[in-house]
Amino acid sequence: MAALPYMQLYVADYLADTAHLTTEEHGAYLLLLFSYWQTGKPLRADRLASVARLSNERWTDVERTLKEFFHVKSGEWTHFRVEADLEKVGGKWKKNSDAGKASAKARALLKQQLIDADSTDVATDVQRTYQRNVNHARSGDADTDIKQDQDQEHLSSKHDGEGLKTRKRKIDDTPYQEILNAYQRVCGGIFLGAEVLNEKRRKNIKRTYDLTVRDKKPFKDRGIEFWEKYFSRCVTNKHWCGENDRGWKADLEFVTREENVLKVLGV
Repeated sequence: MAALPYMQLYVADYLADTAHLTTEEHGAYLLLLFSYWQTGKPLRADRLASVARLSNERWTDVERTLKEFFHVKSGEWTHFRVEADLEKVGGKWKKNSDAGKASAKARALLKQQLIDADSTDVATDVQRTYQRNVNHARSGDADTDIKQDQDQEHLSSKHDGEGLKTRKRKIDDTPYQEILNAYQRVCGGIFLGAEVLNEKRRKNIKRTYDLTVRDKKPFKDRGIEFWEKYFSRCVTNKHWCGENDRGWKADLEFVTREENVLKVLGV
């Protein structure tokens, strides 16, 4: 896969998730992310030290910490956030590329037709045809998107008692407080405490709550008992419980992060 033209870096999220890293670990982690983005595929475990530009001895010291950000399986390190961004950016890049090719094809057609034209009137007609082709290439997707939006709005609207159309609003049924209570019951006194639901915690809980695993069964169908069992598995990780050289401990934001949930579940 060819390297995509740009990589998205969510600075606030990155700094929040990596506050416990040393300068060396920051550098190694970013180099791994950059290589992942350039190749567009999971990293080979036997080449990580080389990618991070560290000796085997130094890599051994940072490997355990950086594993927290990846899903490790079958000799490969997979990063779910990068995978999602690759898919999203790749789709946009392909769409723009196709539009550019269509425009180039229209210009080539115009050039050939102008060469073959016998009169000014014919050339003028050809120019008009070219302009319509270019406009269609540039606006075709936009027209389709508008039509789809209009259809969706029609399907998702209803008449109230006075005959006015109102858009249906999707209700957020995420049991934020119940999941927080489960975390406090299981992880209280072991991981860092969490007394209130701030924006970051809600965002992580929502993302993992709506997540669909390999068997296509959403977590929400498993109830709060699922989360209690999940948190119970989290506290068995000694490194997350503070048994590391920095005394770092996991918190609610960390254990509800999508890639960590999938990692603990072995998905």
